[in-house]
Amino acid sequence: APPPNTPTVRVVSVAGVPVPARPSGSFVLPDVTLNEATAVTLAIEAHFIPVGTIVKLTLTPETGPVQTVDSTPLSGTLESSTATATVTLPAGFSRAYVQASWTP
Repeated sequence: APPPNTPTVRVVSVAGVPVPARPSGSFVLPDVTLNEATAVTLAIEAHFIPVGTIVKLTLTPETGPVQTVDSTPLSGTLESSTATATVTLPAGFSRAYVQASWTP
């Protein structure tokens, strides 16, 4: 287990559908299933990452180009903050990776 106060960031829901606490990222058994091809909101949760940090999301679809989108700035406290990002997911499976970078 990571030590206490370790910075973490994760997507907690996609279009209101909760993401499992330990997502598999599988292209065979999806962690979240959606039946829409419109823009969706991804809810992001972070811990011990400075407020105001922009989270980058990289979406890798099974087919089609990779997309990179920025979140809204993290808001809340250093201990617990949130942000959102909007993306249009292509049909089929997509994997999402989240990354936060900041200068201490």
